Amino acid sequence: RARALGLLEPRGAESMSIETINLHVWPRCNLACRYCYATFQATSGSLPLADWQALLDLINVAGVRRVNFSGGEPTLHPELTGMLRHARSVGLQTSIISNGTRLNAEMISLLDLVGVTLDSRDDSVLVRLGRQSRRRVGSHVASVRAAAALAHELGVRLKINTVVTALNLTEDLNELLSELRPFKWKPLQFSTVVGENDGDARELSVSGQAFREFVARHASLANLGIWVAPETAAVIGETYVMVDPIGRLFQQSRHEYRVSEPVLRVGLEAALEQVGGYNREAFLQRGGAVDVHANQLARGSR
Repeated sequence: RARALGLLEPRGAESMSIETINLHVWPRCNLACRYCYATFQATSGSLPLADWQALLDLINVAGVRRVNFSGGEPTLHPELTGMLRHARSVGLQTSIISNGTRLNAEMISLLDLVGVTLDSRDDSVLVRLGRQSRRRVGSHVASVRAAAALAHELGVRLKINTVVTALNLTEDLNELLSELRPFKWKPLQFSTVVGENDGDARELSVSGQAFREFVARHASLANLGIWVAPETAAVIGETYVMVDPIGRLFQQSRHEYRVSEPVLRVGLEAALEQVGGYNREAFLQRGGAVDVHANQLARGSR
């Protein structure tokens, strides 16, 4: 479809200089995290597989090197493995950010990087965050452990994200992270997004100083070879190129939500202009390009 629309000519790839695009392929989640910034409340459903494949073709030709599958919860998409296979077939690196509850060996085998979110080791905190149901049998930590074990077994690199809020600010995750052995740990300062999670901002927000103290508490992880890569609220919102479940670029912040026309209609470069671009310098400063390079090295050794 992208070829039929005349969108597969390399146009502006160098000027865009995008290493990674985040595909939010599914609008819903099986958890209800209070800090979530991507609930897509006004969106139902997702593009058909053929359109995601066309979009992956377009992304590849534009010079993008990695696609990150996200949501909602991307593992809920019934065609996720089809998307992953197509991305790999055209030479794109693949990664995912998931809550870990539904990741399986087939999915992980098609990835260069598995990202799971781990916010606490305390079940009561996870319940308050909405990351675990009071009725659910077993802890969310158990799901993360299982996903991590599969990633290590299959030789796929593991990244763990931790969203730092007032509810988990005093925790010490050193022992658990040492056990899980991610190559990268990314603590993210809670960021408010208008219309998504701003209703809980007062209870969840943490100051810059408090966030830095949380990160410093875990500095010894670097001695274990774990890359500690913190992201502040200011950096998070401006360094990601994101596609929504119906194929539009979007950018959102505390103050506004911007969305493009469908990328398959106007092309990647025009869609990026419609949402105001992204801050490539900040992307490089947070190590995004290092991720891509490390993925390539790891793939070559598998």
